[in-house]
Amino acid sequence: MTFGDMGGSFEEDPMREDLLAIRAKRPEDHSPTEAALLEINEKYEQAYEQMEVLSNELAPLDDLPEPQVIAQWVETFKSATRERERAFVALRDQRAARIEKERKNTFLPAPRSPKPKPLPPDLLFGSNNVTGAAVRALAGARDWPAKPIEGFAYGMTQDFKNLKITIGLPDGTQADSLWAFLSRDGAPMVKAHYALWGRWYEEGADPSGGELTVNVNQFCADLGYTPHHKGGYRTELKHQAVRQLEALTAVEMRATFTKPGNKPGTEKAVRLRGPLWRRGLIAEENDRYTDLFGQAREGEPNLWEPLAFSYAPGPWFTVAEWRKYNKAVGKIGSGLMKLDNRYDEWAVLIGGYLGTQMRTEQYRPCRRRVGTILAATNLAQTPDARRRAAQYQEKFERALDRLTEVGVIASWTWPDVDAAELCDPDDPDAVAAYYANENPFPKGDWRARIVLITFPYEADAARLQKAETKAIAAARLRQRRRGSKAAEPGRTE
Repeated sequence: MTFGDMGGSFEEDPMREDLLAIRAKRPEDHSPTEAALLEINEKYEQAYEQMEVLSNELAPLDDLPEPQVIAQWVETFKSATRERERAFVALRDQRAARIEKERKNTFLPAPRSPKPKPLPPDLLFGSNNVTGAAVRALAGARDWPAKPIEGFAYGMTQDFKNLKITIGLPDGTQADSLWAFLSRDGAPMVKAHYALWGRWYEEGADPSGGELTVNVNQFCADLGYTPHHKGGYRTELKHQAVRQLEALTAVEMRATFTKPGNKPGTEKAVRLRGPLWRRGLIAEENDRYTDLFGQAREGEPNLWEPLAFSYAPGPWFTVAEWRKYNKAVGKIGSGLMKLDNRYDEWAVLIGGYLGTQMRTEQYRPCRRRVGTILAATNLAQTPDARRRAAQYQEKFERALDRLTEVGVIASWTWPDVDAAELCDPDDPDAVAAYYANENPFPKGDWRARIVLITFPYEADAARLQKAETKAIAAARLRQRRRGSKAAEPGRTE
């Protein structure tokens, strides 16, 4: 039996900061509660040292005490642990009462944030190559250093039809720390990207207009954070949310595209560069009198709690030429925000990718090769992917099940579909040739399978299908009219 089996832990003591703060004072400045806590903690540390002796699995058996002594040590440790926890609870309660009394004496009412508004059932977002490139880049941020790009400290370049987009962090002193944050986990950043779009459209803002101000509590709610049982959100969660905002607004995008000309051969290449999101002011308050939950808050006047911030999409939508070709608005179920960043990481990343495909597919059933989805989300890209095929397939299927549960997709299945039938919006001809001639997966590899996914927007699919049919008919009519005019006797071009 080890120390861990008995309920102990070698992890960092969660009460360490409190003890350091008490010991930093002079003994005569200790309150009765603090003095009692130090005495109790001394007994606890003695019991802890005894338990460490028992936890040493390399110690000879002859050096261990008798079983009766071991049992006594264990009971002493448990008793000391309980007594120590009670002392810390008493200390925290005393501090909370003192802070509340000080607040009342200074006539500073605790600020009350407006109650967060729920997200709509479907989040609206700019459905264009910007969002598609951003979601893929955020999902694969940990691989950015492997692909150095001119003008970017870290980044990723993606090719689309007549368009090349680079997403990354510009050269600068903070690039390393920002990339370290972005590369920890792509799921929270993908959710934050959709949350900013969803709140933007929900508040009726225009991408080509000014900034939108959002309360930090509202942003935490939009991200799916768990609120505190007394209301609001813990300060560390607010700082985490603002850190996500700061990271997203530090990301830049460079787009190189071909501007259509009036005549064939007169096309011009245009390159634009700017932030993916723009950030305005961040409002903060000194939380000395109002935060009773942080162990290091009291007596720290330099600790600030974020209240609100203003933001807007990057300046791309202020350019008329860009907006002309990127004005589509898509939708994705807000259930994406209910998924856990850790346990549902695969579902968040796959859902984020599918969100970029829904509007492109006009919300009709979508067929994708598993390998295409995994590559776009940077999942199962390790060298041992084939050896761990069963484990990865289970994660993939669970992710699709979770997306179905929260309403991001309507259903999914493994159809018996020939790979040649796959239609990828990026480059259908190239993808078809790729599958037919250069399938990179060995025969029988599950990543070569085709998955059929349906979306919960049948009415939108019917509306877009009708509009497409009408547009095609109008284009054919114009073509026939031009042909009949050209055929008129005596008419020359």
